[in-house]
Amino acid sequence: MEGIAIDSLCGEVLLIIFEYLGTNDLKIATLVCKSWNDIIGNHVSTMRNLPLVFDETNKDKEIPELIRKYHTIKLNGLKLDNDNLVENIVSHLTYVKCFEMDSIWLKTRQFIKIFNSLKICSKLTMKGVKLFINENSRTYVYSIGGSCVKTMEQIPLNILPDEFITILSNLGFFVDLSGVIGRII
Repeated sequence: MEGIAIDSLCGEVLLIIFEYLGTNDLKIATLVCKSWNDIIGNHVSTMRNLPLVFDETNKDKEIPELIRKYHTIKLNGLKLDNDNLVENIVSHLTYVKCFEMDSIWLKTRQFIKIFNSLKICSKLTMKGVKLFINENSRTYVYSIGGSCVKTMEQIPLNILPDEFITILSNLGFFVDLSGVIGRII
C-alpha cells in the first residue's frame, strides 16, 4: 500500500483534520506553511479553538492588526489601568462571538467601551471581574460573575451607577458590592 503525502490533500480534508486539533497543536499547525495558516485562520470551526488571549505575558505588547478574525478573545488576570491596552483589546472585537473576562479589574467606562464594541458577540462570560464605579467622590468596587447572551443594545457612557448595575443584573450577571474606596481612582 502506497502512502499519501499530506501536501496532496485538498483544503477541505485538511480542515477536517485541523478541527480535531487542540489549541496548542493548532498554533503549531499555523506555523507549518502559509496554506495551513490560511485554512485554519479562515474557518470558524478551527478559530473557535484558537482564542486570542490577553494576560500578564502580553499586556504591554502591541497586538498587531491581524487578518485573522478571532472567534474568541479571553482576558485573564489583568488590571486594566492602561487605556492603551483597552484600545488594543477593542480593536480586535469586531468579529468576536465569545468574550471572556477572568480575574479582571477595570473602570466602568472601560467596561462600557469593551461591551459596546462587541457587535456580534453571542456569549459574554465574566468570572471574578472587579468593576470600579465612581459616585459622590467615592469608588465602589463591585464583583461581577456569570455568563449571558449579549444583546445588541449599547450602554450609554454617561449612565448612572445604579442604572449600570441594574443593566448588568438584568443581563443575568451576579453583581455584589464588595467594597468602598474613599478616593477616586
